[in-house]
Parts: sequence; structure tokens; C-alpha cells
Amino acid sequence: MKIGSMMLQTGLFLVAVLAGAVSVVSGSVNCYTCSYTITGAPWISYECANNTDKVTTGSAQVPCHHTLQCVTKVVYNADLTEIRSVTRGCFVPDVYKCGVNCCDQSLHDVSCQYQCRSDGCNNKDVTKILKKTTGTGAASAIHPKWSLSVTFVLFSVIILSAM
Repeated sequence: MKIGSMMLQTGLFLVAVLAGAVSVVSGSVNCYTCSYTITGAPWISYECANNTDKVTTGSAQVPCHHTLQCVTKVVYNADLTEIRSVTRGCFVPDVYKCGVNCCDQSLHDVSCQYQCRSDGCNNKDVTKILKKTTGTGAASAIHPKWSLSVTFVLFSVIILSAM
């Protein structure tokens, strides 16, 4: 009886191991997928930078095959006062000189890449690294060029309404 019981336990163990191996091979996780770029209208998809749960364009999350990673790529300006672009998704990460989950700095910008492998793990708020800029409101935090434009428009509206 002990041999039969041991064979049953061994069989169950083998089935559990094989089932785990199959789930690892065929399994996938969900990754956030979105993008933001400063060259577009900055208020349209800024959620991709700081609030991935509020992304409304396309599918907020996609299944990511086990051979790929959930990745967040961010490009900041050199003095870390604005985000130039953010890309989140499921793909093969780029090779960075600094390694994995790090930032490379050049003369003109700071490029960062973060990779992970669990459901929704690429949701890091990439605005937290930004240095504070002068002024108030979202426009000054997004891009100085937009801040000046918003100020000009508001000033024009005030002048025109006074006439």
C-alpha cells in the first residue's frame, strides 16, 4: 500500500509541476499601454504620465506574452522640469548603458526605462521626478511654452472683454 500511495503522491507532484510549467510558458500578464508627447496638445493624454487608471484612449491594458516585458519609457528635458514623452506598453526593452530600470543622461535630455513582469506593474507616476518650476497651475508644470500661450490667451480675453 505504501508504494501505491507514494506513486500517487509522486504522480500528483509531477502533474502540479507540469501544470505550473505550462502556465509559465503560456501565461501572460496585463501591461498598461499608452503614450504622451509634449509636441501634441499636452492636456489630451497626460494621464499616461501620472494616472494610468484614467487613460481613456485605446485599451488601457493589454495582455503581454511571457517573452516580453511591461515597459515604461520616459524622456525628460535635461534639467528635469518637463516630460517630453512617455510610452508604456508590452515589448522588448531597449538596451541602456546604465542597465535595467535606470536613466541615461545626455546633453539634451534624460531617458529612463523601467521594466517589470506582473499585472499592471508599469503604472509608475513619472511626474514625481520632475523638479518644481515657477508659476502655478498645470500649464507651468507641463511646458513653459504652453504656460506663456495660456497667459497670452487669458490676457487677450480680459482685454477684449473690457472693450
